[in-house]
Amino acid sequence: MNRYSVCVLLSVVLLSTHGGTAAPPTDPDEQLPDLARRFNETQGILRQLGDWEHEAELGRNYFDRVWSENGWDSDADQFARQVGQAVVEIPPWNLQGRLKRFGDLIQERYQLDESQRRVLAGAVQRELIGLAVRHAGTIFQQTREMVGARVRGEPFTAEQIAKWTSDSEPLMADGRRSVQHIAERLGKALTPDQQELLADDLKSFEKRKAFYNRLRADWADGRWKAEDWGLENDPVQRGTTGGGTLPTSENVSDPGQPDRPSTRVLPYDETTWGRYATDFITRYGLDPSQKRAVQSILTELVARAGEYRQAHRAELDAIPLPERATHTSLAPIRTLFLELKQRLGTVPTGAQRAAAESAERPEQGSDVR
Repeated sequence: MNRYSVCVLLSVVLLSTHGGTAAPPTDPDEQLPDLARRFNETQGILRQLGDWEHEAELGRNYFDRVWSENGWDSDADQFARQVGQAVVEIPPWNLQGRLKRFGDLIQERYQLDESQRRVLAGAVQRELIGLAVRHAGTIFQQTREMVGARVRGEPFTAEQIAKWTSDSEPLMADGRRSVQHIAERLGKALTPDQQELLADDLKSFEKRKAFYNRLRADWADGRWKAEDWGLENDPVQRGTTGGGTLPTSENVSDPGQPDRPSTRVLPYDETTWGRYATDFITRYGLDPSQKRAVQSILTELVARAGEYRQAHRAELDAIPLPERATHTSLAPIRTLFLELKQRLGTVPTGAQRAAAESAERPEQGSDVR
């Protein structure tokens, strides 16, 4: 299971790959304003993961390995793997993109007509909103903790996974019920041949549900392993990231020299700012409370940048890549990056600053040319 699945629960539950106290059921209409705010904040947190290709590759490999090890080779099993690998290609902050990809693949498999596709979309939307309203606290908190650990370059621990597993059980149980509700609503709109196909897919789903229920029981008891989440070859989980590079002019892109987002911090692209924060933490040797302060500042500013981008998406998407570093429409996002640098600059102590400057200063007598 994609480890950020708790943030995009519906996709995960429908694929049955893996995973506070759940909020009591409430009236969704009364909760929508707060839900929208939490959703925007969660998107901002997820964007701190930056370039998604590494995570997508881990996900693709995970699906191949787990399906092979379990002998899940029926037509329905292979369809589930195909859907999982297609969805994991899309960053988790693009929930609409993930849901569209999922819907397109379902429509293709079942040969849904437009009326049936609307039934599917309506059922998915209804269940997703209900889950989000009932479990917003769990989703937001675990997203913040999981992404925060990744941004800081900290491996997940079995103790963390045990807590997340126990805390998210009401959410996951509710999500499994949502699968049945969606299947029931869709099934009523299907032809007999389509219903037969749905029955096969639900049998495949039940196999994976049983498999992950057993794993989650192990995780809750502290017996989690990196390979359970496809992280056995992940540099962060293995502790081989090496701490990154210093957040200086050498790794913040020059406006006149557009670079690949996967290797540089780009002031106009908030999905790369997590790298700056990670390097800042390393440079100054920040303690846990200071790391939390950095995380809080980063989360706020990435969320604000994401809100601006969402409100001006069509305009910003049309800007050619070579112009984005200086284009006036992206100036508000670049200004937020300057605010990030300024606010992070207040976190280190004088002693930490002195130590960092001393470490960067060439040793006396060294051959510097």
